[in-house]
Amino acid sequence: MAFFNTSFKRRVTVEYLSALVAGLGAGSLYAVIGVLMVIMSTLTRVVNFSQVGVGVYAAFLSIRLGTALAPLGLPKELTTLICVIFAIVVGAAVSALIGLIIARWLPSSSTTARSAVTVAGMLFLISLSLLQFGPLSQPLMPLVVGPLFSFDVVTVTKISVLMLGLALAIWALAHVVLNKTPIGIRLRAIADRPTAAELLGVNVKALQVGVWAATGGLMTLAIMIGGNNLASQATV
Repeated sequence: MAFFNTSFKRRVTVEYLSALVAGLGAGSLYAVIGVLMVIMSTLTRVVNFSQVGVGVYAAFLSIRLGTALAPLGLPKELTTLICVIFAIVVGAAVSALIGLIIARWLPSSSTTARSAVTVAGMLFLISLSLLQFGPLSQPLMPLVVGPLFSFDVVTVTKISVLMLGLALAIWALAHVVLNKTPIGIRLRAIADRPTAAELLGVNVKALQVGVWAATGGLMTLAIMIGGNNLASQATV
């Protein structure tokens, strides 16, 4: 009976560890989304519902670039690097465009009104993705593949660890920038008193659009790393 109990407990423990590790990649991606949403809501008074749509659209657009580069016979690593940089630039640009619209036409509106614009942006990007990429699966270019290490029957993948590291890195970078740099002081001033900051000579619009661009680029990078773990359809 003691042997049976020990074996049963070990099997249950392994199953729990397997489930925990299996969800690490997806959970880390949600952590990135959460950190970026907190940054956006804190610094720009917007709950950005469009940020995942921006990242997915830019990441899937890079698939088209990869197809266009294929006849050139470039090394696979170089093609992947070009596609990643392209996706990040597109994600940053699309996000900055949404931010510019809000900063220009809704500078004094409520958080609810400003956030509603991002809902419209999300719906537009979902529709555009469906029209442009279709309903069929289109796997993203894998940036990292394979297991990092294993113990017993539990395997920790490179993607899971990289995604977790990215979430922690974004949090640490935001903390350092906001608390240790002059631009962080300006961003905090904008978040607390945007009108007063503008009267003191701070370029409120440019800094807010910069935050949009940065979060859009980071969201795209996260999708490029972990997107294949969740789904290979843009709209999903």
